[in-house]
Amino acid sequence: MEKIGKFTVLRPLATGGMASLFLAKRNGDSSDQVFVIKRVLEGISDQLHYSKLFAQEAKLSMSFNHPNVVRTIEVGSSHDNLYIVQEYIDGHNLKDILQSVQKKEGIFPSSIAYHVLCETARGL
Repeated sequence: MEKIGKFTVLRPLATGGMASLFLAKRNGDSSDQVFVIKRVLEGISDQLHYSKLFAQEAKLSMSFNHPNVVRTIEVGSSHDNLYIVQEYIDGHNLKDILQSVQKKEGIFPSSIAYHVLCETARGL
């Protein structure tokens, strides 16, 4: 199993243009608590521009303290790769919900869209 800092990767969650997300557990922790680790993609980690952007994101995310914003637990570097550890919130993500609605050829309810936007704005 891959280790990132003080954490062991359980499984990959997603990969984007700049980073990968992993579900992970803290080493030596016997509880069921899991975390999300966001790590800069290896192919771009040596590019100064992306590393600076990722470091800015990490610094900004550490300053947030709101129930509608995922909590950042730790920021670090492992094998010259930057990473951010955040709390894991179990549930469906908005992308999957939208895809499910589209498969049923439905329209996403405006009342739910409004609620999501309001809660997002509260977090900001």
